[in-house]
Amino acid sequence: MEPSPDELRRAIAVLAHELRNPLSVFRAGVDLLSTEDSQQAQIKEVLLRQTMQMTRLVEDLSDISRAELNKLRIERRPLRLQEVVEETVDGLQHVLARRRQRLEMQVSTEPIWISGDRVRIGQMLSNLLSNASKYSKADSQIDLRVEIDRGRACLRVRDFGIGIAEDDLARIFDFLSQCESREAIEHCEGGLGIGLALARQIAGGHDGSITAHSEGLGKGSEFQVRLPTISRDAWESIPELDNRTFTPCRVLVVDDNRSSQLLLPALIGRLGDHEVEVAASGEETLEVLAAFTPDLILLDLGLPDMSGIELARIVRGMELMTETRIVALTGFDNEDFRELAAKAGIDAYRVKPVSVEMLRSVFEELNLRGPTSDSPIAGVSSS
Repeated sequence: MEPSPDELRRAIAVLAHELRNPLSVFRAGVDLLSTEDSQQAQIKEVLLRQTMQMTRLVEDLSDISRAELNKLRIERRPLRLQEVVEETVDGLQHVLARRRQRLEMQVSTEPIWISGDRVRIGQMLSNLLSNASKYSKADSQIDLRVEIDRGRACLRVRDFGIGIAEDDLARIFDFLSQCESREAIEHCEGGLGIGLALARQIAGGHDGSITAHSEGLGKGSEFQVRLPTISRDAWESIPELDNRTFTPCRVLVVDDNRSSQLLLPALIGRLGDHEVEVAASGEETLEVLAAFTPDLILLDLGLPDMSGIELARIVRGMELMTETRIVALTGFDNEDFRELAAKAGIDAYRVKPVSVEMLRSVFEELNLRGPTSDSPIAGVSSS
């Protein structure tokens, strides 16, 4: 008997969760690799690129499991569009090189700042460029323009490939849509059929829009994304965080994965001289807390003896832990878990894989400054 749609979505969600745990280890390991010699730097680049690609596929699985793409989560903050474009293009160079395709870029030199989700904007552009590459011949050209047009940020991706039939053009952004022309089928490389639907949802989630245009089969295609910009005052106040370290804090890592127990403290060490303890279960956590009062607990939700949410409730009831911040680091990515976590007193929710950038954003968001005489954390506003 075939599974029902609900059963299939649940199975996909479980698969995505299970994949996130090894992904988190891979990403943490890549972040900790030394780059002292050129060969090791090249190895790190390859590992990082493949880890990010696998992460994108896992996120696609999660998006499918939600069934309705309008539930797509977008975490917006000020960012410079050109930086996202540069990162995305760098990550796709190996794809273009393999097909001997040329990417002609016209990028505005004037900074274009938007309120956006860095990962999602990159995902949207990556989907558009990957499609342009997939449906174009080898040795062909792809054009990318990034500019301000009528007061909005504008991304244009144009290829000179197989084009889009009129019937396909009308439904190109539909969920699980696949072009049915013979030319499209011949160029298809087994995609999930959700890339353009995701791109539309990402654009809409940023108060923007995406459109497709083609003169027909054999005449190429162009995709245009338009996004609102933010004011000069907003982007001038953005702090530089890439190399920032934080005042020493006490951190407790709660995770039953042995690799995470090794790698997470090392990643935290990249952000400052922090005191880190590790626990592998709920019971062990409570034993550690009897002698150690952390400023921050990084909590996996899938523990062997109790759920992380249950453990958070217990910690929140402890007198010395009222000022401790708790952040879920988990492979569970759904709204039910987020709501339960918030009700249990968990301050922030992050989905694996864990990276230096993710931990840095956690420290910045929670304004971690180290212990003071009155509170483990100074300057923290309630959330």
